[in-house]
Amino acid sequence: MIRFLKISGVIVAGLVVLAVILLVVAKLFVTPERIRRTVLPLAEKSLDRKVEIGDIRIRLFSGVSIENLQVRMREGDQRFVSADSLVLRYQLLPLLKKQVVIDAVRLKNPTIHVIRNADGSFNFSDLLKNKGESMTAAGKPALAQAGNGPAVNLLVSTVKISDGQLEFTDRTVGAEPFEYRASGLTGSAKDISLEKAFPFNLSARLNEAGFSVSGTFNPASGKIQANAELKELCAVD
Repeated sequence: MIRFLKISGVIVAGLVVLAVILLVVAKLFVTPERIRRTVLPLAEKSLDRKVEIGDIRIRLFSGVSIENLQVRMREGDQRFVSADSLVLRYQLLPLLKKQVVIDAVRLKNPTIHVIRNADGSFNFSDLLKNKGESMTAAGKPALAQAGNGPAVNLLVSTVKISDGQLEFTDRTVGAEPFEYRASGLTGSAKDISLEKAFPFNLSARLNEAGFSVSGTFNPASGKIQANAELKELCAVD
């Protein structure tokens, strides 16, 4: 029993020491200034859109919290995506090698404005065409370097959305576009890859009607396979 307690004590002490080391390393390498200088330019280049962010907070176990995210439309000053906060989860062990690896993203209270233009294209169609620009031929993650500090690796495999709103404008139906609004938007995608299909799911209330969809999306081919359920839909007055 005493031997077991000693071994347990050593394990606990080791975990505490590791946590302290990770905390110190995180404070050194994962700083608001470094995130702002690396992730922001990379996001603007990948999206080809103006991106604005507010305060940045770093937490060891919950990740990087970026407040007041604003992504503008490709043309004009209208908002494409906005969110109260964007949380980036980074892996802990790579910090010991002076590497910052971001592998998950969570949007809190986002508002997403989707427009279907008269020609049938969407205001995000260019993102699908340029989906591979931030990746190398070998499919490696996009990198961003800030001065002499460690590179930030964007290897995002999981995306989650909570308590969001989707505003959809359809300009293909006539002189006056139809508008739909989805509230309570919640969803996730995992095992994200630019080269093969990955699963996703969404649920919301669309103009006060229950709505849910789940399926797979293949960025390489642009194909979506999904099952959707929608009841009692009505257009916005």
